[in-house]
Amino acid sequence: MKPVGVVVSRQTSPPTHLRFEFHVQDEDGIAVGDYVLVPSGKHDIIARVEELSAYNSLFERPEVLIEGRIYSLKLPTPYESRLTRSVVAKARILGTINVYDIDPPRLPPSPGEKVYKIPEELLSRVIGLSEKGILLGKMWSTNLRVELDLRKTLRHHIAILGATGTGKSYACGVIVEELLRRGVAVVIIDPHGEYSTLTIPSKKVHELERYGLRPRGFRIKLYSPKPDECPGSSRLRVSISDLPSEALAEACNMTDVQEDLVFLAYKRTRFNSLLALEEAIKITASKYGFKDVTLISVLRRLIVLNELGIIGEGFDPHRLVEPGVATILDLSCDMEERGRRVLVGTVLLKLFEARRRGQIPPFVVVIEEAHRFAPQSENPFSKRVIRRIAREGRKFGVGLVVVSQRVVGLDKDVISQCGTKILLRIDSITDLNFLTPLLEHSASADVRMLPLLPTGVALLTGVSVRFPMLVKIRPRMSIHGGSGAILGGDIGDTDRPR
Repeated sequence: MKPVGVVVSRQTSPPTHLRFEFHVQDEDGIAVGDYVLVPSGKHDIIARVEELSAYNSLFERPEVLIEGRIYSLKLPTPYESRLTRSVVAKARILGTINVYDIDPPRLPPSPGEKVYKIPEELLSRVIGLSEKGILLGKMWSTNLRVELDLRKTLRHHIAILGATGTGKSYACGVIVEELLRRGVAVVIIDPHGEYSTLTIPSKKVHELERYGLRPRGFRIKLYSPKPDECPGSSRLRVSISDLPSEALAEACNMTDVQEDLVFLAYKRTRFNSLLALEEAIKITASKYGFKDVTLISVLRRLIVLNELGIIGEGFDPHRLVEPGVATILDLSCDMEERGRRVLVGTVLLKLFEARRRGQIPPFVVVIEEAHRFAPQSENPFSKRVIRRIAREGRKFGVGLVVVSQRVVGLDKDVISQCGTKILLRIDSITDLNFLTPLLEHSASADVRMLPLLPTGVALLTGVSVRFPMLVKIRPRMSIHGGSGAILGGDIGDTDRPR
C-alpha cells in the first residue's frame, strides 16, 4: 500500500495523542474528510483529515512580488513553484485499532512514520457500517457503500435537515424505499403531496445498477381529509371520540377558561357525537358554575369543527399500518393550519397508543415539513405528540424520521432525540449556530462544511456511525415527486442528487 504522507513535528505543533500533522506526498490522494492510518508499534492509529495547508518558501515574503515588479526581477516559474511547494495536513486522532474494536486515543504517532489511507474494508469496520442495512449511498470521493444498521438507526430516530432544494425529500425517499424493501410499515405525513409517486418505477436504470439495484414501485395507501382534492385517495378523518380535550380546544381556538370547561366535560365520559359533547358541556357548566357567556362561546366555537374538515367517522389503526406498505396522509388540500396540526396529532397519538398496546405491528413515522407540526416557538397538540414519540417510541417499536429546511424553527427537543442526523447543505448562520450544540463533539468541526456541500451530498453523523462521514445519496428506485415536478424526465429533477 502506497503512503500518502509522513508525520512531521514542528516546534509549535508536535504530534500529540489527539492531533498530528503530516506532509502530504500525494496531493491527489488525500482530501479533507479522508480517514488515514499510521502504524505505530503494536497499535495502528486512525485519524481524520480536518485541514490542508499549502506552503512555499519562495513566497513566504509577499514583498518578493512587489520587488519583482519594481526591479523587473524574474519570478519563480510555475515549475519551480511546484518543486518548492509543500502541503501539510492536520489530522484529528480518533483512536487505535485493536483486534475487536476501536480504543480511545492514547498514543501520539512518531515523527517520520508513514501515513496511509485506510482501505475501504477496514474503513467500513472503523466507521461501524452494516453489511446488509439501510443503503443510503456511497461515501463521498470513494466507492464505499454506506449501509446503516436497521435496528440501531430506527430505535434512535432520524433527522434530515437542509436548505430548500438540497435533496432532503429525496434522501428521505431513499430511506422510505429501504424500509419498505425490508417489510417495515411506514406512515408518512405529506404536506405537499410528494410521496404518491412511490408506486412508479424510476427511469435511472444504469445509475441504480451501480448499486446492485433496479427500478421498482412500492405499495402505498393514500389518504386525505378531502379526497376530492387528492385524486386516488381515500377519506381519513378523526371522530369526536378520538379527539383529546386539548386537541379539541386547539381546533376550536378556545381560551384557557373555555378549555377548562371542555376538559371537565371530558372527565365525565367519552363522546360518540358532537350532540353528546354539547350536552355534556352544558351539564358541566351548570355543575361547576361557569358563566353563561363562557358556555355560549364554547358551543359556538364547536361549530368550527365541521368547517375544518377533519371530523368524521374515524379510522381503524389496523387499516393504516401494514408491513411493507407506505401509508400516506396527503395534507396538500386546502385547509387551515391548525386543522392540519390537530389531525396529525390525533392520528399519530391513536397509532402510538395502538402500538403501545400491541394491537398493530411496529412502524416508522415520517414527518415532512416537521417544523410545521413541532415548531420551536409554539406548543401545538401535534408537537406534544411528536415529542412523546421521540422520547418513548423506541420502547414500543415506533421509529421517527423528521424532515425540515427550517432548522431553527424545529423543536430542539425533537432534534436532540434523533440519534442519527443526515445534514445536507445549510447556508443560514442562524441555523448553523442553532444546530451545532445539538451535535455530538466529533461532528462539531464538520459544521463548517455544511454551507459548501453540493446537492445530494450529506454529512452523516450520530449513533448509526462511529465517526461523521460525507455521503452521496444513492438514486431512487421509484420516481421522486418533489419540487420541479412533471416537466419531463424523472419527477422532482431539481431535488435529486447529481
